[in-house]
Amino acid sequence: MADNGAIYTVGAFTAPGRYFARFAADGTPDAAFNQNVGAALNGPANSIWIDEHSGAITVGGEFTTPSAHLARFHADGTPDTAFNEAIGDAFDGAIYGIAEDVNGGLVVAGMFTTPTDSAMKLSQDGTLDEEFAEAVRGQMPVAYFVDVTPETGELTFAQSQNPPLYRMSADGAPDTAFNAAVQATGIRTAWEFYRDPDTKAWPSRWTSTRTPVR
Repeated sequence: MADNGAIYTVGAFTAPGRYFARFAADGTPDAAFNQNVGAALNGPANSIWIDEHSGAITVGGEFTTPSAHLARFHADGTPDTAFNEAIGDAFDGAIYGIAEDVNGGLVVAGMFTTPTDSAMKLSQDGTLDEEFAEAVRGQMPVAYFVDVTPETGELTFAQSQNPPLYRMSADGAPDTAFNAAVQATGIRTAWEFYRDPDTKAWPSRWTSTRTPVR
């Protein structure tokens, strides 16, 4: 939800917008915004992140246009051509989670093997962090959600194997102590979690019997 009460949503719908839409605070579709989005996306969108300063909106999903699996729109719903061209076809699989990094860039989580495996950092102009890509390669098969700890820049992911919560440092090094502690639970798959800002606890919604469907 935006400061003005507008509500942004992504999914597999094709109306009132195609996979991405905005509603006014009273629940009515924002016709002008949704018309600007138009048919920019050619497949479902799974995640959304909004820059509080510029109003730019980044969405991740299963689409391949206007760029592959990660795209940005201006505050009025028109595609951000420069960002989308920078992304191009860098990602070869779905993106499920987007978070803001402590340096102002983005961290994404998903089911991709290019440019690296399941987690990637990039700047606000779409430039990929190649050092991070090499550091995280092979660590996770699929990541469904990502959270950045503001104080340290640590990254925690919900993923599809044990440990279901997987933490790494800001530069991509695994947090072996945290990961081993979670692995001891025996739980296989996490979809999402909530980091309590007061207690630093990690209440989670996870399951060992269902396979996430996106």
